Parts: sequence; C-alpha cells; structure tokens
Amino acid sequence: MVILLYLFASVVLFNSILIHGLGVSQPLTGGGDFGLSVLNMAWLPFAILHGKNIFYSNYQFALHGINMMGTPAYFTQALVMLPITLLFGPVVSTNIAIILGPVVTAFSSYIVYYKITKSRYGSILSGLVLGFSILVVNDSVYGHFHVTWIFGPPIIFYIYYLVVTKVEISVIKYGTWLGIICSLQFYGSTELITTTLFFYGIFGLFIAVLERRLVRDRLRRIVAVSCVGGLISILLCGYAIYFFLFGKDHVFFNNGRYSNPIFKLGVTDLFLPLDRLNLGLKLMSNNFSKVSIPIVVLATIVLLGRYLWRQKIARYCLMFCIFIYFCMIGPDLRIFPMQNLLPNPIYYLLMHTPVISNTLFVRYIYFFTFFCNFGFIIALKRLDQSLKHVVARPRRLFSIKYLMASCKSKRNKYCRFFYSCNFGYCSSSASAYYNIRNFQEIINF
Repeated sequence: MVILLYLFASVVLFNSILIHGLGVSQPLTGGGDFGLSVLNMAWLPFAILHGKNIFYSNYQFALHGINMMGTPAYFTQALVMLPITLLFGPVVSTNIAIILGPVVTAFSSYIVYYKITKSRYGSILSGLVLGFSILVVNDSVYGHFHVTWIFGPPIIFYIYYLVVTKVEISVIKYGTWLGIICSLQFYGSTELITTTLFFYGIFGLFIAVLERRLVRDRLRRIVAVSCVGGLISILLCGYAIYFFLFGKDHVFFNNGRYSNPIFKLGVTDLFLPLDRLNLGLKLMSNNFSKVSIPIVVLATIVLLGRYLWRQKIARYCLMFCIFIYFCMIGPDLRIFPMQNLLPNPIYYLLMHTPVISNTLFVRYIYFFTFFCNFGFIIALKRLDQSLKHVVARPRRLFSIKYLMASCKSKRNKYCRFFYSCNFGYCSSSASAYYNIRNFQEIINF
C-alpha cells in the first residue's frame, strides 16, 4: 500500500506527462538534458542488439565518441526499463522512468526508516519528504536519473546498521548483498555511489570515535563484510571501473571544479524555496533549486531538540548533518547566499580531494535529508504518545499553547492523525508544487 501511495503522488505530480501522452517527448530543457536521457535510455538495447561495446559510443559526439561511464548512462535504469524500451520505444520508457524516480527513492528510504525506527507513519512521511524533495523532483523533469533513482544509499546504510547491531550475522550473505547493491548503484550513477561511500566512510569514523567499544567489538565483521562486498563489486564492475578510469576518452561524471563555485548556499536555502514563489526577494541564490527541506521537519526537530539529544541514533545523525551542511554550502559561510561571512575550509578540502572534487556538492542535500529524517521520525514517535488525551478533549487540538505544552509534558498525548495529515501533507506537497509550477507553461504547450 505504501508504494501505491508514492506512485499515486508521483502520477499526480507529473500528470502533464500522462495528459500529453507517454510517447510525447516533453521539451523541458529545450531538447538538451531530456533528449540526452532518451538517447541514453535507447543506447543499452541498441548496443546489445548490434554487438557494440556498451561502455563506449561513437553515435554520440559523432566522429569523436564518448566514454559512456563518464556520462550519466543510467545502465541500471535502462536495464529495468528494457522491456518497455523494446516494446514502446525510449521516449515512453524515459517518461515512465521520470514518474518512477521519486517512487523508487521514497520507497527504498521508507523501508530502511521503518526497519530501524519501527515507526510506520513517521517512515511514510520521511519517505515522502526524501523521495519528493526538490532535488529529486527538479532533476526528474530533466531526466537526471542518476540522482533521482536513489535506492543504493539507504540499503547500504541498513546493511552496515545490521552488521554493527546484530549479535550474529553471515558475513558472506551480507557481503554479497552489499556488493550487489553497490554494483547496481554504480551502473546507475557513478557519482552517487562515490559520494555514498565517501559519506558513509566518514560517518563510520565518526561513530568509531563516539562508540569505541561497540565498534571495536564489531570491527572484524565490518572489515570482513566490506571485503566480501568489495570483491563482489570488482567481479561485477571490474571492467566498467577500468573503462571508467582508463578507457578511451575517459572523463569524470561531473566537472564539479567548474560547477561547485557557482552554487553558493545559505542557511535560508534549507527551508525557504523563495525562487519558486517568485517573490522577487534577493535572499536566495539563483541556482539553489536542488535544495530545501520542509520547514515542518526542521521545526519538529528544533522543538524536540532536548529529547532528541538523549536518543543516540538521533543525536549522531543530527550531528553528522552539520558536517554535511558545511560540505554542500560552497566556498563561504553565509546566512543568505548573497552575504559572505567567512571562508568555508571544508569546501576547499573537498575541492582538493581526488574524485570527490568532480561531484556536485549541492546534491549532498540528499544525505543531509536522509540523516535529518531520523531525528524527524524519532520526534514523531515522541509526539505519538499523546493520542488519548487529545481525543478526549478535541478543542485542544487547535490550542497552540496546549500543543507547545504537550511537547514538554510526559503525561500529555499528541494526536498523530492531526499532525501527519496537516503538517505532513504541507511538508511534502509544498516543495513539490512550487518546484514543478514553473515547468507547467513549458509542458502544457
């Protein structure tokens, strides 16, 4: 039922694709990125049927050719959509992939959130927040499937979570699954799997410092699972990795050295999509449309900050969010994007880190939201303990004074239905609506 909910939300969001027909190319980017996505979707079946090397194409950038591992080729997505591509063509499969992108991201996140927190409604809301975030929705309409089909990072996180927390595990089993998921995500997005391993590696070191005894006891199995996963990944992706790094016309996935200095984000960019509102306020950068977190998520975390600080998983995830924030804001610390305060040393460190310097830092908002949602879910569970008292006195539902008091009292109960239906709906729909509204004139030609 949850996946149907996400699918319904995605269909409503991208209704113009269905209105005009799945076989109609949507001119969202003037024939640029969307046209390239259609071409990449068609390349895999074409190369297989004609005996071509799938990792190199001289049909694109004719006379010179291009290393397909250095451009978003979407091999995993193209493989999933292969039957539709063969039956109905690449335009239809590309449009369907656009609709499925937020569903894949939201549902994979929901599964991991629910398995870890055991909160169904909080996990559903967090899946909506992550799967229908401005990053995913904005890049979906451009056909950027390498940053919209995000299934690997949450599953990889869950595998390591089980490795650390379970008493007994099968190293071969977990290592094999780790290798398969990493391989699928690698073929789907070389940029995403690179940033995933980078941030999870740092998060692992962060946990190792704070939980030395636990990590010391589990260190051998963590290394063993990682080695098995690495061997499986090499078996499945060895030639592709070699071709990516040393093959003909090899290039990196995104030249972040030119793009990252342009994306200058401030604190306000995290929760106020003012450029989507067309208010004419010069408080935001003109390129921050990949970021923004529903203000209700941040407000809930701030409201119950003291309680969340006492919960280990929430405290560690929210602390790590601070590091991710400094990684993605650009060369300077600022409140508003047009207001420089201090240089950002982490940015300059990342710009001199091999491979990572070629990723787009502003896309790290996915990891920021992913870790931030753990605090949001645990906060919802705390507010969840309130239903009976509020239902007994419905008039208190609309009392702000009572709502504030209920957050601080251990006796008072909060109405989950009121919170999820009112606040949760606004948080998931607002960013999606304002992000897609500016494309409606282009789509409805």
